[in-house]
Amino acid sequence: MSVDTTWPHPGSTPAVSGMERKRLPYIARVALGEWPDMTTVAKFGGNAVVGATEEDIWSYGGEETLMTTAAVCYVSCADNTNGVGQEIHVTGLDENWDRITGHAILNGYTQVPIEDADGNNITFFRIFRAYQSSAAPDPVGDVYIAELDATIALGVPQDATKVHALIDYTDAAQQTQKAMYTIPRNYVGMIFETQAFMKAATGSARSVEIGIEISELADGATVDNPSWAPRRRVEEYSISTSGPTVEHKMFSPIVVGPLTDIHMRGKSTADSDVLGSFEFILVPVEGAFG
Repeated sequence: MSVDTTWPHPGSTPAVSGMERKRLPYIARVALGEWPDMTTVAKFGGNAVVGATEEDIWSYGGEETLMTTAAVCYVSCADNTNGVGQEIHVTGLDENWDRITGHAILNGYTQVPIEDADGNNITFFRIFRAYQSSAAPDPVGDVYIAELDATIALGVPQDATKVHALIDYTDAAQQTQKAMYTIPRNYVGMIFETQAFMKAATGSARSVEIGIEISELADGATVDNPSWAPRRRVEEYSISTSGPTVEHKMFSPIVVGPLTDIHMRGKSTADSDVLGSFEFILVPVEGAFG
């Protein structure tokens, strides 16, 4: 089912006076549309098996291999019977590093290209989120968003470097869990809140280290010829018992520039089921990098 995430909703007017707005935190004022060019974004993800080697917080597990060359991406399903006919919406960055949304209709094991509204294949640099926008029935198999993989087997890409998102069919929301984002060109991002949570675990005691890592453009890089500086950690915390949520609301946001990759990453002393999220504001800076 498609969800209308616009605010204010078409035809509605928030019952907040000008004076009342000025008393609100700036984040709420952005969400209310006071500065219509700014956008609040929430990225959340989960990784059911965070181990001793640091990895990304996303449902596919391990570390995503980011695309260095823009490529057409596809959807496939590990269910050739029930995973047919559902519409999957996908958001990301196109070959110009601009935000874009496309869709594809599942056809079981077959990889189907993601298209724009005119039916053209979209060339992506990054995949952010995917969700099932059509009504049930839901597939009884995971949905993969990946580059073309000649070795695909029963709908599952065999080359892990080509996978960029996964919808876990057991998730009732039928959407990806991926705590990663890349700032579009001509925008800066202001990260203002992060959260992390370890689900209840059995067995040995464990400790999870989780944080936000960014990789900014290297000096002299351009949109046509981008390169990135090594990752650096800008936020970090440790969770030693399951249950409590670690939350950090920042008085002074972390500001990152165009094409900066933002990843929530973690590692654990014993395999752990970890959830994490971060929220930020996208602020347009016309001509910043284009």
